[in-house]
Amino acid sequence: MSSVTEIYVCKLGQELKKGKLFTSKDIHTRQEAEVDARERCGFNDSIAKVAYYAIQDDGNFKSILIYENPDVDLSRFSSNTLPENSSESGAKTRTPAPSDFKSGNSLFSRLVMFFTEEAR
Repeated sequence: MSSVTEIYVCKLGQELKKGKLFTSKDIHTRQEAEVDARERCGFNDSIAKVAYYAIQDDGNFKSILIYENPDVDLSRFSSNTLPENSSESGAKTRTPAPSDFKSGNSLFSRLVMFFTEEAR
């Protein structure tokens, strides 16, 4: 059994490694982790994800639970801070049209124009 559990608390779009790290000696099962995650997210609706990893005595780790908050407050974030794969962002990436680049301005714009026309 693990002696300690690492808990990563992440905001929307934040990688687990960049999340705030907490430790616990009381959480060892998936059920205990889920209760803790619901409680954390209930206190703070800016939390998007909470991950629990049991750290073994030999240094290895085992994932206990990754909980995604269904009630995360999206109004705190502008559309450009939402993750790209988020359906809430509504922003779609656009391939520039050849008219976006003025021909003859720079080598880069001519290359973009060339490859854009080649793709068609």
